[in-house]
Amino acid sequence: TLNPAQKTLSIKQQITYKNTSGDTLKEIYLFDWANSFSSKTTPLGKRFAENYESAFHFEKNEDRGRTDIEKIYNNSYTPIQWQRGDAVDILKIIPETSVKPGESYVFNLEYTVKVSDDRYTRYGVNKLNDYKLRYWYITPAVYNGEWQVYSNKNTDDLFLAPTEFSITLHLPRQYNVTSDFDVVSENDS
Repeated sequence: TLNPAQKTLSIKQQITYKNTSGDTLKEIYLFDWANSFSSKTTPLGKRFAENYESAFHFEKNEDRGRTDIEKIYNNSYTPIQWQRGDAVDILKIIPETSVKPGESYVFNLEYTVKVSDDRYTRYGVNKLNDYKLRYWYITPAVYNGEWQVYSNKNTDDLFLAPTEFSITLHLPRQYNVTSDFDVVSENDS
C-alpha cells in the first residue's frame, strides 16, 4: 500500500524459498536494498561519497530511504529469528528447521519501505510525487554452493535466481502503474 504523504510502502510479502542445491541450509539470506539508503555509512552511502555526490551525505536521516521490519514469521505465525549484519541491506533469517535439498520453506514478512528521493539513483520519488521504484521489495539471495550476497552500490548488479512474482498494489486513484512485468489483472476498487 502506497502512502504518498509519508512516502512509504507498507508491504505484506510471502516468500516460498526452494532449496535447489545439494546442501542443507541452516539460514537464508535476503537482499533488502531499499535499506541501503538508510545512512551515509552504508556501502551505497560510501559509494556516493567516493563519487563526490554530496547531496546524499547531507540528507536528513528522516528523509533517507529505509526499511522498517515489523515482523518475519512462518506459516504458523511463529516469529522467525532474523538479523542484519554489518551490511544493513542484507538480512539473514534462521528457519526453525534446516531446509533440505529439494525442500521449500515458506515465510512471511511485514515491513514498511520509506522511499528515497530519486535524485540519487533516478529511482525513488521525485518532486512531483511520482514514484519510480527499483529494489523496493525484499528478495532471496542466490545459493550455489555459497550465498551470493553483497550490498547495493548503485552498479545495477542484483543477481537473482529465476523468480515468480505475484504483486498486488493498493494506491491512490491518481496514480498509474507502469511495469515491465506481465500484468495479469487490473481492478479499480
